[in-house]
Amino acid sequence: MNLTEATIISVAGSVHQPGQRSGDLTELLRGNAGAPFTTFALAVDAALRGIAADRLCADGAASPPTLDVTFVELALMTDEAGRAAAREALSRVAGAYADASIDPGERRLSATVVWSPRQMLQDQMALAGMPVPADPLPLLRADFDAMVKAYAETALTLPPDEKAAAAERLSPAPPADLAALMIASPQTRRLPFDSSVLATTERLIAASQPGYAAVTILAVERALDGDATPVGGILDIDDDAVRSLYRGDWTFNKPTTTK
Repeated sequence: MNLTEATIISVAGSVHQPGQRSGDLTELLRGNAGAPFTTFALAVDAALRGIAADRLCADGAASPPTLDVTFVELALMTDEAGRAAAREALSRVAGAYADASIDPGERRLSATVVWSPRQMLQDQMALAGMPVPADPLPLLRADFDAMVKAYAETALTLPPDEKAAAAERLSPAPPADLAALMIASPQTRRLPFDSSVLATTERLIAASQPGYAAVTILAVERALDGDATPVGGILDIDDDAVRSLYRGDWTFNKPTTTK
């Protein structure tokens, strides 16, 4: 198959520099080997190549099909401009993970694929039976900073069974996914609490990446099969193997003891 024609749209605050870059996917990811987004992008690319080969090579044509993929790389948090950019980018996708189409005449598979730490967090909450916010956009960095600071000042040293109620009383009240993230982070004053939350986010992403990739690939296949129901969350996937893979070693049920 031809090299993937890739575009990466990075919203401010993500691993890569904000903006849009296009070219060969391997070159675009060079220098970020082993990063969760890199691992995810290469896994999805490999799956899309297989799908394109299955659906566009059956006629025995001599020339290989073309794969055209746009990766929308979101961050957990950003600024107002970043949220606007994320909103515009997500408007291209039906559902939360991916959209795709095939042009048999051009022998081209086109896909838009979303990388969203916040979607991962919300999916983990859904798997834990917790209520999930409806907002898929990155959190505002200023709100994140204010809410994490307020939690550290008022709820960090409370007994575990009192933390959720205390988080709900914060002003401004954090969305349920940020509250869950703070409660699941190490409850310690040995380092700045925002550092604890960000470290927990990194563990969340690492634990979620394999399952998130599997859900994304299933979303692509559904779109190509003409399924009118987009995949909006992990509970839209009735596959125990994928759900188990997604869950990994993540849990919201065991907050670390305060020290």
